[in-house]
Amino acid sequence: MNFICTVDDKTTPEMFDNHMLNMFSKKQSVVLHINAIKCYGIRFKTVMKLMPIIEKHRENSRKYLKSTKISVPNKFVAKVISFALPFIKSEQPVYIDTKCKL
Repeated sequence: MNFICTVDDKTTPEMFDNHMLNMFSKKQSVVLHINAIKCYGIRFKTVMKLMPIIEKHRENSRKYLKSTKISVPNKFVAKVISFALPFIKSEQPVYIDTKCKL
């Protein structure tokens, strides 16, 4: 099953949590596609604010999440997310797709 989660600069941790709850409520294997094309103001701090949500859903991620693909607007955002990934400690592959060039 594919699950598309669209986020932008106004997405809150609570909104992201609702996406995760919805995705894991189906109790099926899933490939997560995060559409972050409209995220231009992302910073390391922004990504790290999602850590409690990611930890909350860690067990379901182990069970159901097969991989994650994140589509971003440019190389800068891709670098910010790439820098944060080791802190998140994802157990499944995470692929970052840059749609636009700087």
